[in-house]
Amino acid sequence: MTTVRVAVPVLQGTKKFVFDKGRPWTIIEHSILASIALESQNFTELQKRANLPRRVLVEAIVRLMRVGWVELVDVGSTMNFQTTPSGAAAATLRELPSPLTRHKQRRSFVIDQISGTVFRRRQLPFHHEYHIQDLEKRDANIIRVSRPERENVGDATSLLHVLFEEDEQFVAFDGGGERLMERWALVIVRDGIVDGLPSHASEELKEAILQAARSYEHRPNGQQPQTVTARFQAKPPRLDAVSCRFTSSDLVIGGAEHQRVFMDSIKKARHRIIIHSTFISEDHFKNVLPSLRIALDRGVMIDILWGQETDVSGSNPSRQAALNIRKAMTGNNIDRIRVHTSSTHSHSKMLISDTGHPNDFICYIGSCNWLSSSFQSFETSASFRNGALISDVFSKLAELCRSPSGHFSRLSEEYMMLAATISKNRSEHSGSSRMALVYGPMHNDLILQARDDVQKEAFVCSHRMSPASGPLVLSAMVAAAAQRDRLIKIYYGRTSGGMSSEEASALIRDDLGTGVNVQPIFDPRLHAKVLAWDDDNLVISSQNWLSADPPPDKPLSEMGIFINSKGIAKYFRERFQMSLRS
Repeated sequence: MTTVRVAVPVLQGTKKFVFDKGRPWTIIEHSILASIALESQNFTELQKRANLPRRVLVEAIVRLMRVGWVELVDVGSTMNFQTTPSGAAAATLRELPSPLTRHKQRRSFVIDQISGTVFRRRQLPFHHEYHIQDLEKRDANIIRVSRPERENVGDATSLLHVLFEEDEQFVAFDGGGERLMERWALVIVRDGIVDGLPSHASEELKEAILQAARSYEHRPNGQQPQTVTARFQAKPPRLDAVSCRFTSSDLVIGGAEHQRVFMDSIKKARHRIIIHSTFISEDHFKNVLPSLRIALDRGVMIDILWGQETDVSGSNPSRQAALNIRKAMTGNNIDRIRVHTSSTHSHSKMLISDTGHPNDFICYIGSCNWLSSSFQSFETSASFRNGALISDVFSKLAELCRSPSGHFSRLSEEYMMLAATISKNRSEHSGSSRMALVYGPMHNDLILQARDDVQKEAFVCSHRMSPASGPLVLSAMVAAAAQRDRLIKIYYGRTSGGMSSEEASALIRDDLGTGVNVQPIFDPRLHAKVLAWDDDNLVISSQNWLSADPPPDKPLSEMGIFINSKGIAKYFRERFQMSLRS
């Protein structure tokens, strides 16, 4: 039997969490308690009235008896269930008193640096550098996987999923977090089989471990330690669509509509507003500041995030604007508006506000830079209130607000708490439409899906077109147009990346014979980023489809929303054509 130990690079961290332990009461348990409170009854009578499976009924009664609300009494020929005085009182309540108990506990976790997967400490025990060196000196059949140059700090959502049991509900962080420390996990490979990895370990990690084990060569003592190179191989995200309600009225089309929903969101909010705008303009911020001040007086917490990158000259106008705005902020309640001075490194555009209740939000995702737009361009966004999608958005915001070293900022912790709270209170699971958050490489996946699935017409709308756009979008649309009776239309607003207008014209001429109609739009100024195919499939994003792809190491640099809803793509195309004629 051949046994090799593979040293996998990991990061080890520790956080102190506040969480509730226990399972909330269900409406079934409440109904059973109310039924017993009305009349003492035996199990057979109760099962007949409840019409529940025997196991479900037994578990419910056991829980009710455990808290002292139900007891068994001898009534002669049978044993009946009846409520205790406290149980009879609880049965009259609108909601049963919470059985949850609050805990504070420090928990350690490990993040493997091959795939970025999060593990509990006991799932993937870690070792210090000196322990690995000692094994290497003793020639203990060990080979290292080299530590990638870029650290992977894991995903905030998966951290909570891994660290908590089904009966534990994350509430908050308690205090700060320790620095992530470089450690090593030892994984044993016996006869080409990986031994001891948890079930949720990624295939990318398993394959890297197996490749390292195959590379191991037995050498005499005193030889140099063995190392194999591995690169970070994060599992690509997949489209996770949820059923919901969506109609054409949930689309925001055109600059004027964006300005209206922006101001309405500020007026209606009572608790929280989050604005993520790629760019910040001091002048445009001053235009909206009076409305924001009124919201602050109502007690609203306002977060302003931005994602512009520093250019080659070291200039970053959005950062300077954020600094100037913070300096100029004075007056009461001003501590509740947080203008962040560091970039999220994301080109996404989002507006989130509550609808009057603390955890009931509406979110807008699309092309509009809310704090730098003059609302004169042709913009497109989608609005939604689905709890699953909103929770996902807050999870992604938590990632964007983490520090490069992996520390959770105060804001990222707040967003993680909101994501957890909303996910527990999800509503609106029904509906004939399907929607999913889109980010990073999922944009390219959707381009390929449109290429393969289009039956009648595909449509691409992009603010920019650059030389980098040639390979995927145009080739995919050319392939789609090659199929019989497929109509393909591509629109763009301006060229970039060194592409001249003459080169763009040449590209358009080259595509004339392919069946792909490429057309520049100058009036109105085109800023929308849309992919659509046939009548029912629409993708609205911050991603310029005809420009560069999202960087693989920054999957949240572009975000959008996929919508599958009857007639939604057809409706958007009609609105777009109307804007060209007006």
